[in-house]
Amino acid sequence: MPTVLAWLEAADLPHDADAIVQVVGDRGIALVLVRGQSCGDRPVVTLIGAAAADLVGLVRRYRALRGWGPELGA
Repeated sequence: MPTVLAWLEAADLPHDADAIVQVVGDRGIALVLVRGQSCGDRPVVTLIGAAAADLVGLVRRYRALRGWGPELGA
């Protein structure tokens, strides 16, 4: 999550979430920003195309630098 929050801040997007729910679809990635126990009025950041690929690449590099294994599908 720190990597995603840093990316959101660098992209000048909302980034005050306590948690992020990531939804991956055919067209890209949706990030639901959750603060506290509610996400009803929180923004959803939709990343399509190059923006989605950039974020995925950043997260993969972060995981590699930390020595963590690859992400596993749900």
